[in-house]
Amino acid sequence: MPTIASNYPELVAALEAASKDAVQVVVCETTKEPWRPDYFRQVFREVADAAGIPKTLQFRDLRATAATEAADGGADMLQLRTVHGWTTTQMAARYARPSQVQAKAAAATRHRGRRREQDRDV
Repeated sequence: MPTIASNYPELVAALEAASKDAVQVVVCETTKEPWRPDYFRQVFREVADAAGIPKTLQFRDLRATAATEAADGGADMLQLRTVHGWTTTQMAARYARPSQVQAKAAAATRHRGRRREQDRDV
């Protein structure tokens, strides 16, 4: 399923603010061809090094970051599958890492459930 830009207001704002002749990430500026994966990884690492990003972070880790942030915001597994284009919920579960935000949300849900039970018992 294609990503719909209008679902991401920050992306839309960034695209609208960008110069219309801005270079697209998916095209190599010198060859005007799609980036080869190995070259993209090399350039990403050079940029990441210059930005002080640890060597342990790889470009592919951004996928897990995006999935985790979406889960932190309340996205369920079906929503994660849809937006990332995964075919199984197992893939969504693999990339959406457990986080403190999710733990707090689960604890709050449990607390609300216990309160409802107590209210019914009264």
